[in-house]
Amino acid sequence: MPYPEMMQESIAKVEETRSRRMREDFPRLSLEERQRLLEAYHPDYRRETFRPLAVGPNKGDLVPNELADLLEARSRIDPDNFDLSRIDYETDVLTSVAVVRGRQRLFGRKSKALMCSSRRNCVGATPTP
Repeated sequence: MPYPEMMQESIAKVEETRSRRMREDFPRLSLEERQRLLEAYHPDYRRETFRPLAVGPNKGDLVPNELADLLEARSRIDPDNFDLSRIDYETDVLTSVAVVRGRQRLFGRKSKALMCSSRRNCVGATPTP
């Protein structure tokens, strides 16, 4: 399959420098040099992209700002719409599950949701009509 015209100039440069690049030797970085590169460019090493989690069993742990935003946000599930006196299932594993309204429309069935108040207190319930 031919490449588009806009790529032909780049392909020509690659082809004319291939033999030189094949002989080129790049020295291995020392551990200190690797660490400096990670600290300068890797997102996991950038302190400003993390903050302590304010809620839950991992309260105080440093997590990415985006994850903290999700975990600390108000729930989109209205607890008044669920009958927690009739539990469909119970688990001691914390997972993230949301009510998928499209599933209700697509399949004509009630969606289930997992509501968790702590790591050991998760229950699944069917929304009330």
